[in-house]
Amino acid sequence: MNTNSNDAQASAAGRATGEFAGRVAVITGGSRGIGLACAAELVRAGANVMITGRNRKSLEAARATLGSRCMIFEGDASKEDAINTCLQQTMNLQGRIDILVNNAGGPLQFGAMLDLPVANLDATWELNLRGPYLWIQAAWRQWMREHGGAVLNIASLGGISLQPGMGAYSVSKAALLHMTRILAAELAPRVRVNAIAPGIITTDATADFIAAGGPAMATRLPMQRFGNPKEIADACCFLVGDKSSWITGETLVIDGGSLVQWGRIRGAPPARKGGGE
Repeated sequence: MNTNSNDAQASAAGRATGEFAGRVAVITGGSRGIGLACAAELVRAGANVMITGRNRKSLEAARATLGSRCMIFEGDASKEDAINTCLQQTMNLQGRIDILVNNAGGPLQFGAMLDLPVANLDATWELNLRGPYLWIQAAWRQWMREHGGAVLNIASLGGISLQPGMGAYSVSKAALLHMTRILAAELAPRVRVNAIAPGIITTDATADFIAAGGPAMATRLPMQRFGNPKEIADACCFLVGDKSSWITGETLVIDGGSLVQWGRIRGAPPARKGGGE
């Protein structure tokens, strides 16, 4: 990875203002979708950000959008060598790592779980579980153990509720949510670890899935629409910021009411008389 352009970006960054001024965030899968939206909101609130991805062109485009307080790292978010190199470069350029957002994830592989090749299962779990574990471990060792910080894992509604045909992905996200709770207990009080479980968010990654379902999918939701990346990014800023300083080990579900749609479609139980006695 050539860091010359990152050096220039770091040198050009001016004095920031806002809630996250002086803080540094690392966001995996930060060149598009939810990751890019999180980076944009953190930059807007004063943070310097390091975003990672595997596509150089997408990373460069994201940096052009985010401005001088954005650095980029091209590499595979599931590989230990790339993880350690990225965080070391962040430390060399910025001297700290206050926030880690584990956003990189996928792939959505449809079909019966037992029909998937084992290699597909391994690849899914490597990216969605092993990868976040290694990022947290490295961030803890390189900065957070001594100085504290906040970790946010972007999981999925599939990690909470049954998503037919998405077994490998859903199981990996369920494991990520449980790891969130375990590490929240182990790393407290210095580091807070939380998660977001988004429902269907309109991004490039979900475009084909949404197109296959059509508008009828959205109208079944209580909120009558799909989510957008900024809605996840706003929650990200809350969970990694000071306003959530007493929150750790929690999963925030942002799903437009997906988990309550069964009651809405089939008929909710009748209201009790007597004011909740």
